[in-house]
Amino acid sequence: MDKKKNQQKLTQEPKKEPLIKKEEPKKELPKRKVTWAGGVNIRKEPSLETEIITVYPFNFIYEVIETKKVKDEEWLKVKDGWTMAAYSEEVK
Repeated sequence: MDKKKNQQKLTQEPKKEPLIKKEEPKKELPKRKVTWAGGVNIRKEPSLETEIITVYPFNFIYEVIETKKVKDEEWLKVKDGWTMAAYSEEVK
């Protein structure tokens, strides 16, 4: 009887430990600072034709999520919408 139990134990697949998903460190987003004295408009889409959602004031620092070139202008996707890169500078 013991022999049968031992054979069963040997033929069973070993228990697999659950995989623990390691969180990857969050990639730091590039930051920019508003350089235009009047602040910058944050728009719904990367176009001067779309609605202004809010305004970031002079010296405001924000994170850039994405960039997009539209009609020779570089647009920056920020958490609140889109703004033109020409009115800000990179923060190091």
